[in-house]
Amino acid sequence: MTAARELLIESGTDSAVTLRAIARKVGIAPPSIYAHFDTPDQIVEAVVTETRSLLVRQLETARAEADSARERLLADCRAYLAFGAERPELYALLFSRPRPRGSSTTEERVDQAVRHLAPIVGETVASQLAPAEAFSILLRDVADAMHDGTSRAEDPLTTATALWAALHGLILLRARIPRFPWPPPAHWRTRSSAASPSRPAPRPHDVRARGPDSPFPRRSFHPMRVGITGHRGLSAEVERKVRALIEAAVTSYAGIGNAGLVGVSCLADGPDVWFARAVLDQAGRLEVVLPARQYRADLPTWHHPAYDDLLHRATRVHHTGLDTSGPDAYMAASELLVDQADELLAVWDGHPARGHGGTADVVTYARRHDVPVRILWPEGATRD
Repeated sequence: MTAARELLIESGTDSAVTLRAIARKVGIAPPSIYAHFDTPDQIVEAVVTETRSLLVRQLETARAEADSARERLLADCRAYLAFGAERPELYALLFSRPRPRGSSTTEERVDQAVRHLAPIVGETVASQLAPAEAFSILLRDVADAMHDGTSRAEDPLTTATALWAALHGLILLRARIPRFPWPPPAHWRTRSSAASPSRPAPRPHDVRARGPDSPFPRRSFHPMRVGITGHRGLSAEVERKVRALIEAAVTSYAGIGNAGLVGVSCLADGPDVWFARAVLDQAGRLEVVLPARQYRADLPTWHHPAYDDLLHRATRVHHTGLDTSGPDAYMAASELLVDQADELLAVWDGHPARGHGGTADVVTYARRHDVPVRILWPEGATRD
């Protein structure tokens, strides 16, 4: 078995697995192999079965350490990607031939899987899926994430299938196009609507440079999307320092890749508009999130000219659909803003929010949804 596995890995094809090649590698006479296997095909099937079992064990080990449905689903995805990255030849072999008879999935495990899956997809479909243990694990964890409200998916089978296809495609593409600037497997992140309560479906630029200190290569085929949140009503001295920090941060993002920068802002007075202007100064594009229809009326009158000018220059405006401004509307807008961003800039002093929807709440939301947060706050500065 070990010799056959090594031949598969070295050659990348099961045609290299012959009795003569195995015997030569092990240092035995070819006829002695017949005591264990009748044909090379049986040996390959045994390796496939062993590989499937290894994948299932890796998924089960990873998810056992998670303490929530969402974390189990993310653990599934990370373990699946890691398995494919570490064993690309064996992973490809799993899909090169039908599942062999006499698979490692015992009748007891199949019955157990059917019991778990039947409430999700019905007994007939459950019986068809049960032998596919790795996919069954993914399907169950998608369903659990839907059940406890951490996933906004509507159909577990459709969602699990799409997620599986995405994972499978990433593994095979990386193996087939090694010269592409893929991020290292250790840095792969899975951001899926299946595992996130309110984020939109993953966009192609989710696997790419995340910021100046990112481990990902500084290449991009899609714009870098950065959101802003932060304290208002800062003193003149703190404002001056914060403006400088924002301008430096925006300049650093503008240097990533060649597809440009998109800034996402609610255009409140303070950091929102300082950021928006910095983005436009870097020839970036501005998108605006409006908390409510009467939002402008609730902003300071002196701020209206700046608000109107920047809103006019925005390439896209997102709406929460709410009529009245207030803490709930501001938090809804902040969540929508985070959902549009690859990274969040936070002008934050590190203290708890003074009211619902404050900067600390937005930072917490972003971190909970795996959006990197870059804190901008002058050393030693305080708020009034």
